[in-house]
Amino acid sequence: MFKVVWKSFKYNRKNFLSFFMSEILSVAVIFMLIYIQEALSQVPGIKTEALQFAYQSELRKQLRIIIPCIILIMILVTGYSVKAYINTRIWDYKLFQLLGIRKKNLKVMIGLEYVISGMLACGFGILFGLIGTKIIKEILHTRINARFVKGISMSRVYLVLILSCLIMTIGVYITLQILLDTRTNLGDKIFKIKESRIHSMISVIYFIVGILVISSGYLLVNNDPMMAYMTLICILTGLIILMIFGTGFFMEKFSESKYYKKHILAWNDCYCYIKKHGFRMLMQILLGIILIFNTFLMLRGTIHDRYMPNDFVCIGNSKETTAVNTVVTARFNGLTKQFPFLWFNEMGGDSWVAISLSDYNKIYNKNESLNKNEIIRIWRKEGSRKSDLSDKQHRKIKSIALGKCGNMDEEGLEYKYNFQIKKEQIKEMIGFSMTGLVIIPDNIFTQAEKESDYKKMFMIINVPKKNLTVSTRYIEEKLQQGKLDEAFCKLTIQGIDKKENVLNQMVVILVAIIILIFTMFITWLMLQNDQEHLKRKYQIGAILGVKRKEGHLSVVKEISRDMCWPLLIVVVISGMFCGVFIKSYYYGTMEIVLIQKEVAMLGWILCIYGIIFMIFIIFSTRRIWKEISKIWGDKN
Repeated sequence: MFKVVWKSFKYNRKNFLSFFMSEILSVAVIFMLIYIQEALSQVPGIKTEALQFAYQSELRKQLRIIIPCIILIMILVTGYSVKAYINTRIWDYKLFQLLGIRKKNLKVMIGLEYVISGMLACGFGILFGLIGTKIIKEILHTRINARFVKGISMSRVYLVLILSCLIMTIGVYITLQILLDTRTNLGDKIFKIKESRIHSMISVIYFIVGILVISSGYLLVNNDPMMAYMTLICILTGLIILMIFGTGFFMEKFSESKYYKKHILAWNDCYCYIKKHGFRMLMQILLGIILIFNTFLMLRGTIHDRYMPNDFVCIGNSKETTAVNTVVTARFNGLTKQFPFLWFNEMGGDSWVAISLSDYNKIYNKNESLNKNEIIRIWRKEGSRKSDLSDKQHRKIKSIALGKCGNMDEEGLEYKYNFQIKKEQIKEMIGFSMTGLVIIPDNIFTQAEKESDYKKMFMIINVPKKNLTVSTRYIEEKLQQGKLDEAFCKLTIQGIDKKENVLNQMVVILVAIIILIFTMFITWLMLQNDQEHLKRKYQIGAILGVKRKEGHLSVVKEISRDMCWPLLIVVVISGMFCGVFIKSYYYGTMEIVLIQKEVAMLGWILCIYGIIFMIFIIFSTRRIWKEISKIWGDKN
């Protein structure tokens, strides 16, 4: 059996190479993504307990999702390519059956063919991946530094890569066995099993359910932009339900309509195309939406700088912060603001920095006054909306705990304080992703400080730009020595953000490239499979007197029409989703510049995607026409 498999593989090696380019590219891209993930481990995080949630790396979370998704997409695309390839060899497999090979053994033979080709594809993929990692190393060396590149452990990269290749190979084999199962369409073609249909009324119900699921996704992101990934799942799920189960009834009704019968020559091919290539169109649409969605959400994080109006924010005991204050003032010509503070913890909500009224008036040269249980809240600029402040002059807030930070440890906190908001505004007083500043009456501050036994100082430091580097080293040294409980350094955070942005951009480029290639790959497979059908059709046309020029226009129109529908759906759905996200995220804010940046970025993403795909359509049409034009012979 192995000799038969090997001869079959050698005989069809060119076809295997073309049909398994998706797996080769997947392995190469996953290799590079794993390398970037390992490089990300070299980016030090901010050591903080109070604001740990605000400084968690989003890229780390995204990579944990992206790499398995790429593997899954690769398995599906490879499954599609396997299906397309087997369709070209159905007569070979039937011949094997006539020669006495059993169905069970035939499945094993086909499986072995693809396991061998899969192993070779992994080998070529690793080779291309090595070349890609060399390029990434040079980019990281240029944009970050050589020390950063040297710290990346290649042994861990290879270990994760081998595991990923095993998962991909097993996944492709399982997918192949599913495709060869007698319950699938492909099994029907080989083993002659009848295909079932969905009842028309059930098809209508599926269509309505698909529309409702897609609509629920848009409602989710409109109400809460943080639900963006859940929205994507809803949109993709709705499209799958709608296109696989919900369009049959409408397609049949359309084929029975007077308009269809009147224009049957123009619409019959389109109707048959959609019926035949519905799965390919669905994959193209899903991959396009994922591409635009992922690119937009990942890139938008790299065009916004973190709000940091101060150079340092430190938390510690009175004695230590006073010592740091003295050194910063004397040695680095720093300007400091230092005051006792408490954490203002909302039950199940954010933790604010609370300052007494007298300290606030003294430090910020204000003349505010508060009655009993009144407070003033100053929201951070990042993520705050003017709508948050509407009709809140007399709003009461209940169940507030004053003392230690609830983000670190809620044990022992008593949510017993109730306040009434006198005034609030949006202004970046602190920065570093802290929620904001709350001014509370002196008597409540003193009482809460005593009851909670939380006696810490909050220090804001600004130094001349020329002294920023040396002062950062000094503050971080004090933090490592345990002299400070928390320290947020502007220069350090900017360096971390820069490294993550570089890696983020690389991930976006790699994911965009592989998804674009996947999309074009399955489209090209479809065109290759339809080439013989098109040849036969235009041969009949040539016999009936269709001229070369008319044939060329017809081919261009037919292929472009069939391939542009999915492109249009992708652009519309993705553009609507990202537009709703921007509207929801910035609703009630005055961040006009940021809104313009994101809208412009979305426009560029949609345009680039559309242009690339249109170029691919033009190229594909020319290649197909080159073969079909042989029907007419010479150009004269």
